[in-house]
Amino acid sequence: MKSPVKRLIAILLLLESGLLLASPSLTLAKSFKVLAINGVIASTEQSYQAANKNDTVSLRSGINRIIIRYEETYDKQQNSHNQTVYSSPLLLSIYLNKSGHYQQVSIKPMNYKAAIRYAKNPVFNIIEFNRQGRRIETSFQVKKLTGASRKELIKQSKPKSSKTLKLSAPSPDGVTDNRKGNLNL
Repeated sequence: MKSPVKRLIAILLLLESGLLLASPSLTLAKSFKVLAINGVIASTEQSYQAANKNDTVSLRSGINRIIIRYEETYDKQQNSHNQTVYSSPLLLSIYLNKSGHYQQVSIKPMNYKAAIRYAKNPVFNIIEFNRQGRRIETSFQVKKLTGASRKELIKQSKPKSSKTLKLSAPSPDGVTDNRKGNLNL
């Protein structure tokens, strides 16, 4: 039987070698809430936790489709009661590397009127922190969604199925080869 120290060393070596990789994660800015991830609606518990801190979600390597929404509460100053500003749901499509950590960076509007303007067209960046601790800006696509029904959120956030292209090539003697290959896109 291995000692606990030897087990710990073995695990650390596996982590260092890349054989035991964690899934990529994305930390959203505090004012953005997750509505759906890759075809799955975010739970109420996740939404509650996100309201209290930055929401970090574990994703898969490759393309992810995340539906988020800007949501921030402001003091309206005129009425002395708080007012929450919401954006339309936004479909964020992003390619994530294995075991990378990504962070959404956004501005925080200073007041209620600025928040209303910001909610119409939220602007943010996504930064990847690599193994050396350097910050690298990551490219992504954002699309404003018009429907916010549960069914529409699931449909829009589902990853697109991969398409297979059938290939055939002529043989060296000019006759078409009957062997076919598949190329996954």
